[in-house]
Amino acid sequence: MGWASAERIAMWARVHDGEEAYSFHQLLMGENCLHNVINDNRGEPLFQADAYCCASASVVDMPMQSRDRVMASLSAMPAARPKGSSRGLLARGNFEVSAQWSGGHASRRRSCRNRVEIWT
Repeated sequence: MGWASAERIAMWARVHDGEEAYSFHQLLMGENCLHNVINDNRGEPLFQADAYCCASASVVDMPMQSRDRVMASLSAMPAARPKGSSRGLLARGNFEVSAQWSGGHASRRRSCRNRVEIWT
């Protein structure tokens, strides 16, 4: 079911295991979503808002996590995404975070007035 896969993405991302989070993301996108990313619930006409919201939030937890005044960048990035970027993610404390990475690592971080930018 969509909500169960979304919950597993969230759990694995939070414990910094990007490989497991990504495997459940692939499962959700491959088996439980229609072409418009709406959960098909195995053919049942059931709307599952928690699957959409949790899956989106969980995917954001892969490149950036924030809690208790600490921000962790690229804490759960899977090997399948060695290069990439994110822009405009909001961290706790109202900080906007943008990042670029290559080889799974970011090389530079800059913070300016509620904005954090991470580059390679």
